[in-house]
Amino acid sequence: MIWMLACAIEEAPTEKPAPADSCVEDAEFFLGATPLLEDCLGCHVEGGLAAGTRYVLEPFSSDDARDRNWEMLGGLVSTIGAQAFLEKPSGQQPHSGGQRVAPYTTDYAILAELAARLESPGGCSSPGELPPTCEDGKARPGTAPLRRQTPDQLVHSVEALLGVELDPALFPSTTTGNFRSFASLNTVSAAGVEQLMIAAEAASAALEIPEDLGCAEGETEATCARRWSLDFTRRAFRRPLSPAEERLATHFLDAGLDVDTALRMQVELVLQTPQFLYLDAQPLGDTEPARVDPYQVASRLSFFLTDAPPDAELIAAVEAGNFSTRAQVAAQATRLAQAPEALRSVAAFHRDWLHLWRLQGIQRDSSLYPAFSESTVEAMLKETDLYTTELVWSGPATWDSLLFGTRSWVNPELSSIYGTSSSDWATVELGGERPGILTRTAFLTAHAYSADSAPVRRGAWLLQAMLCADLSPPADVNMNLPEASTDLPTIREQLAAHSADPNCASCHNRMDPMGLAFEHFGATGEWRESWDDGYPVDASASLADPAGTVYGAAEMVQLLDSSPRLKSCYTQRVFEYAVGRSAELEDACSLQQLQKRFEESGGSLHQLWVDVTLTDAFLYRHRPEEL
Repeated sequence: MIWMLACAIEEAPTEKPAPADSCVEDAEFFLGATPLLEDCLGCHVEGGLAAGTRYVLEPFSSDDARDRNWEMLGGLVSTIGAQAFLEKPSGQQPHSGGQRVAPYTTDYAILAELAARLESPGGCSSPGELPPTCEDGKARPGTAPLRRQTPDQLVHSVEALLGVELDPALFPSTTTGNFRSFASLNTVSAAGVEQLMIAAEAASAALEIPEDLGCAEGETEATCARRWSLDFTRRAFRRPLSPAEERLATHFLDAGLDVDTALRMQVELVLQTPQFLYLDAQPLGDTEPARVDPYQVASRLSFFLTDAPPDAELIAAVEAGNFSTRAQVAAQATRLAQAPEALRSVAAFHRDWLHLWRLQGIQRDSSLYPAFSESTVEAMLKETDLYTTELVWSGPATWDSLLFGTRSWVNPELSSIYGTSSSDWATVELGGERPGILTRTAFLTAHAYSADSAPVRRGAWLLQAMLCADLSPPADVNMNLPEASTDLPTIREQLAAHSADPNCASCHNRMDPMGLAFEHFGATGEWRESWDDGYPVDASASLADPAGTVYGAAEMVQLLDSSPRLKSCYTQRVFEYAVGRSAELEDACSLQQLQKRFEESGGSLHQLWVDVTLTDAFLYRHRPEEL
């Protein structure tokens, strides 16, 4: 039945009435849609995580159960509407179980027709319009926000342009809370405008004129300065200049200023222009998707993969017309992904993905952790950078190695936490109890309290960052855990008592088991066998989705990896880092392609970063209609 529906969806809908012998009544359609709904039984059943909602199914074991489910779903749709019924499992509205059905797929079309039939039952065909699928060949780029370069990118840009290395603190900072590449985190305030001016002045003052001009033998200073200014401005804008921009590039020279003053003022001007500061500073005027100019694609590609502007080889490829097809983009992306500069982006992405910005200014209880200091935090961050970049640069560069690798870099400070020995930075074997990036000190410390672990924080991160699930606590809910007591001696009992409140259960029943599996790791990631009150650590956990019972972090990581949502969510996070915004409905086809390719490649991290640059969001653009 589903095969028949898929075929019908892929064809253009006809306006002619369906022949009598092709009539598919509601009951028959519902029978064919049953496998899709059975995915909901993990939570939406009596005793399940969603048992308290209006959507509670019975197992599809009999015709009577199917009839009751149809009746229940009909009441649900009449209450919340067909659109909400469709948008929750497809991730367009917050959904505790995350995205279960991707838009633009056959399953999405089946769910849309089911919603329409539930809303208007009794017909032979869908009373609603069938949604489009990814097979229609249309480009769906999503929105393209105007993105300011991050402080690190600005430092790399100025160094590439002028050979001057500035302090990132000179530039407006990036707000913490998500990926540093997000446009929403790189806005410019009035104070930020002043910072940009000061940074531009610092770059200008560091120039050595005329030595930096590189004048040819026999070339006059005026001619040399004019050529240098035009070339500098073109490289800063990362594309050819318009006639007006060429006049701007030589404005101070044409005004009769001496060369030294004119060029320094030109540098200060250019480094404060939108054309330099922002990616895609020339938005398209068309609301329909259109291919992005190759120079802009080059900027997107280079800043994503190397955290810096396009190099000479990439610009040469654009100028030669060898950067227009997906194959040509892939070739340049592959080259840049293997360049040493790519390690900057790899490290930045994983720091942000792990929310290591939480380590900024972090403190630990000095009575429990007297050796903890700012240098400890720096070592933790360096360990994470070394782990991720070595993995990608000289290691297997696979998802499994990121999640399950047991070797890491340590120095004496970290050795005291891990229980290893080291007189300097060195790689050590940490054993099977510490698999992958999730058991390293930086992640465990970032998601802990000053004197203890934080199972809720750790579990919440796993749900949101690794499974792309939604956590939306009800309004006015009491977020405080009960105090420790004789009846509630450990964090496990305190969380269980807190979750007895139905308002709290929907979130805590999902995130607490994940976090509790990591309870052998204390507030700095040290291994412990007992809690501070002397009770033995209980790291057992049972999950409904993915279903299983585990003991300890290593088994929890294995269980999470059994869910296809884990790899899918990781690809989505890399995609979001690349495009500078959260994933949108229009990105569904791109994400499906990425997830399929990631699976087929055996979880190749190299291939994933290249594949992201071939998506519609990277190669196409349209302006949102509201703009």
